[in-house]
Amino acid sequence: VLFHSGYLTIDRLILENIGTEREPDMEEMFTFKIPNREVSRHYKSFCFQQIFDRTHENFVAFSENLRYSLLKKDTGKMAEILGGLLFGIVHKHHEPDESFYHSLFQTAFIAAGLEAKSEQGGSRGNSDIAIFLDGRVRVVTELKYVRTDETSAKSDTDRAREELAAALDKAEKAIREKKYAEPFKLVASEIICLALAVRGRDEVAVRFMPPDEPDGQSA
Repeated sequence: VLFHSGYLTIDRLILENIGTEREPDMEEMFTFKIPNREVSRHYKSFCFQQIFDRTHENFVAFSENLRYSLLKKDTGKMAEILGGLLFGIVHKHHEPDESFYHSLFQTAFIAAGLEAKSEQGGSRGNSDIAIFLDGRVRVVTELKYVRTDETSAKSDTDRAREELAAALDKAEKAIREKKYAEPFKLVASEIICLALAVRGRDEVAVRFMPPDEPDGQSA
């Protein structure tokens, strides 16, 4: 009933030997996805709307723009859409802590239909979030948070730029020195290294950098 109603969908084909060693008889068997793609997407859309105070149309646009900005390494677009998310967080729910934004961004990535795993381990430490994109593209993410007070967050523009740039430098240094990209090199066709910085409640800076080159771009 669940299968024919569309709630379950076939995940992959497996084979089962129901014969003997001399006369093998392979029978087709299938594994299922629970829930299916439609139910899963609806659930993620609902959670996205509730957490970030956005409509379903916002969710669709966010999902498409997020994937595009990652694949194209578009720093400006990435900073814009993540900053837009933060403006949807009610003030009283804000937590001035790096783990808060870590959880928030990972939730957003998963809601957008991306496979995002937290604290991906390596021999030298754990990257904050690993994102599995189209094909075998991997995005290694490191996040740094800059705590600030209300006054400096609103008025000191130069200081804000300096603090965000310094936070991006720290994130990039961690990715390079701890070699977060290394565990994926045997399985990934492309590795994207992404440094994120958040200052105050809604200021976001982004930097994409090649895993084996010293220079990056920031926005």
